[in-house]
Amino acid sequence: MTHTDSHANTTYSGPLNDQAVLERAQGLLDDFMSRIQGVPYEDKGVFFSEMLFVLAAVGPGFDGQVLESGRARGQSTFVLGRIFPKSKIISVEFDRDSPDAPIAEARLKDLDHVELLYGDSRRLLFEQLQPGAAVIIDGPKGFRAVRLALQLLRTGKVRKVFIHDTYKSMATRRFLENHVPGTLFSDHEQFVQQFKHLDDPCWAGFDTSQPLEWHSSSSGVQGNPSYGPTFACIPHDPACAYGPLLWRLHLANVMARAGKSMGKKLARRSGV
Repeated sequence: MTHTDSHANTTYSGPLNDQAVLERAQGLLDDFMSRIQGVPYEDKGVFFSEMLFVLAAVGPGFDGQVLESGRARGQSTFVLGRIFPKSKIISVEFDRDSPDAPIAEARLKDLDHVELLYGDSRRLLFEQLQPGAAVIIDGPKGFRAVRLALQLLRTGKVRKVFIHDTYKSMATRRFLENHVPGTLFSDHEQFVQQFKHLDDPCWAGFDTSQPLEWHSSSSGVQGNPSYGPTFACIPHDPACAYGPLLWRLHLANVMARAGKSMGKKLARRSGV
């Protein structure tokens, strides 16, 4: 698909915050929808509204490097290729033998600016990293994902890092909210209300009669108030002391694991 980037010369100033991302997304919606027109949703993939969040946070016309950790069937990789046509996109998947790998390769074979690598992203991302990059982490998960994000930000080369699966019940979500100022989340109430319609094809494949760790406010599932798996966006902060923050993350991980272990012991004692 040939598409002229009508926003290539648009510049944005001021701090990145929820309102700024919301306003950018509103202005980008028509262009975004034209870019994803005809793109089917692939199982295990990132939601379309979450990808609009990524585009709005990075900014239209971005032509820097995009690194992705965790590809699965290539849903997010394919959409990244559509919304960042001027960027070099390098996607890393750990398991070359995964049944998802050939599905992703077939889907992405015609995107010349997308490169697929296999191996440990905790090494490969640093080897490939160029100044001004945007990074999307969808594996590893949990505290390992946050540690990788902070290590990348510590290099000073990364513009923004996005971490997938940061819904509200997670210990890592609480850590980001409490200790990493400036972190934004794609399940922001106003953002969801305005753009959740993009995800109708995504929800079609979910069995909403089964409990989920996150849910759509329109799905009828009761439970966690997050919308979808959720992206966190962490902008680089030159004033942030990432070394001490990584140590604090380590302590939070230890405490979370201890709490989980204690919870299991109490459950066994009570016969639950």
